Amino acid sequence: MAARCPQCTAKVPASLLVSRSYGMDCPSCHAYLEATNGGRYVAAIAGFAAAVVVYRFARVSTALLGWALPVVYAIIAFGIVSPLILMLVADLRLAPPAPEPLAHGAPPSAASHGGGHH
Repeated sequence: MAARCPQCTAKVPASLLVSRSYGMDCPSCHAYLEATNGGRYVAAIAGFAAAVVVYRFARVSTALLGWALPVVYAIIAFGIVSPLILMLVADLRLAPPAPEPLAHGAPPSAASHGGGHH
């Protein structure tokens, strides 16, 4: 199931959705989009569940690094399952505009200084 832009209904590639879920441009209309929180939560919970299952099954090792391998396998399982689920369940919404970067040579504003200077 491909995610679609809510503005122009164009398909958004899954690779773009997974790599930039907090802010991306629609390939068609260039609207600024993000994945909904619900899709992110479902993907994270599924990733954690997969990590727990893999950790439980990998604990049987008694080798020298037997304590570390279950953790490594759990991290890998989370890293694989979470993006796959995000690709399947994520919906897109219009995101608030990205903040403008500060100019390199701009002086800091008075509000950014801490108080206490007299």
